Amino acid sequence: MYGQRLEELHSVQERLTISPISASEVTEGIMKKFRQILEQSLQLAASNKLDEALSQLNEGVRNAAKEEDPKWLILLAKNAGLLFEKQGKLDRAKASYRLALKHSKSDPYLHYSLAEICLKLGQAVAARRHIAACRKLAESQNDEDLLEILKRRNHRRVAGPGPV
Repeated sequence: MYGQRLEELHSVQERLTISPISASEVTEGIMKKFRQILEQSLQLAASNKLDEALSQLNEGVRNAAKEEDPKWLILLAKNAGLLFEKQGKLDRAKASYRLALKHSKSDPYLHYSLAEICLKLGQAVAARRHIAACRKLAESQNDEDLLEILKRRNHRRVAGPGPV
């Protein structure tokens, strides 16, 4: 009884095991697909074909979500946010940045971008929250460049004197 059950388990395990080569090939194929999406969208954006570029990026974000690939989802969503911002579609830019932030909570630049969008949308409370998070992350990561940007942009005034 025990021996038969063990054989069945080994048989199931063999069917479920993916060889390292095929797993690597799958990963390479997925990375190549996302890299192509990013490259194509950047070329389209450079040609001022922003709607087409955004279509590519949004499709890539959906695919990255399906593939459960947060790195590509973050990168593609950030780029979509930038292009939406360039088009003046601030609500869509905010949604793209928030999606990226959901998968990359320790990125101070996402908080900075969200603070800028919130300021433009007249959402001062949300802007203060993102600036405070941005500053805290920049300090903890010793990001002198970002801290200097915050200082120059006078975001201390926006964030207020105390914790948000």
